Amino acid sequence: GINAEYMGVEDKIPDYKQRPNRTGEELQAAKKRLPKISFLASSEYDALIRTRGNVAGEFEYQRDMRLKVTDLLVHEAKEKLHEVGGEGDVKRAGELKTLQAVSDHANDLLEQSNQNYQRMNDFVDSNQVYLLEQPLREVARWNDLEDLDNISRSQLRGELRNWLPDDFKQILAVDLERQAAFSKEVRKEMIETIKKHFKDAEASVDAKDTVLKKILEDDLKSAIAYIDPTHDITTEAINKATDLDTLRSWAHQVAEYNGDQRLADIYLRASELSKDSIGSELAKKLKTVLA
Repeated sequence: GINAEYMGVEDKIPDYKQRPNRTGEELQAAKKRLPKISFLASSEYDALIRTRGNVAGEFEYQRDMRLKVTDLLVHEAKEKLHEVGGEGDVKRAGELKTLQAVSDHANDLLEQSNQNYQRMNDFVDSNQVYLLEQPLREVARWNDLEDLDNISRSQLRGELRNWLPDDFKQILAVDLERQAAFSKEVRKEMIETIKKHFKDAEASVDAKDTVLKKILEDDLKSAIAYIDPTHDITTEAINKATDLDTLRSWAHQVAEYNGDQRLADIYLRASELSKDSIGSELAKKLKTVLA
């Protein structure tokens, strides 16, 4: 019965392991038949995929504690590394082990802090009725929480969160990059603060230490790029551009960042280079809208 029905099935499956390797013209012909794949650069992938707004989803207490622990990690590592003895590979291995121990300690502090906050919030969520005052306690007692109307539900949530001490409230941390993107004043203030810190750090470095100065300059560029990834795309640079592909790339970057007036400047310059009178008129109208 069953065995007879499936007899010979394995014989009909091609044995791909024993197929001959193609060579010469046959190999080139097979390659030409393959579909052409165009891979995105990492910046293009980020522009398409990356989502805005507190990507990490951190709460304020998590962000504050992370910054404190990072500061502790930097200072403690500096002290501990001076105590490592030995030379060559032995010293390097000792330094690596020391850094690993300090990092593990920092991670333990973070985890302990997160657990304390989470326990407090879990306690509130699991003792909803008993923490409330009248009349909300009766509303919760006589109605299943799933069946509450939205107004009562928001009242309950507000009362429960008010019961928590302010330090334990789970408020989402502010996304600095998003704030800077949509406020010229905030962006300008952030970049000025970064440059001020850079000047202070540069003044404390020995003039002969070119390596450290180069590191500081790279840090300055990356810090400004974090606040505004499009800071190099200025109106002057747009007006001097002569390559349509460059303008197209800039348009993608500006549109992904905040879509400000530079977008109209790019379209206007592109229409001038391509001698597109209709596109030029549209770009001028767009400029008045984005101004």
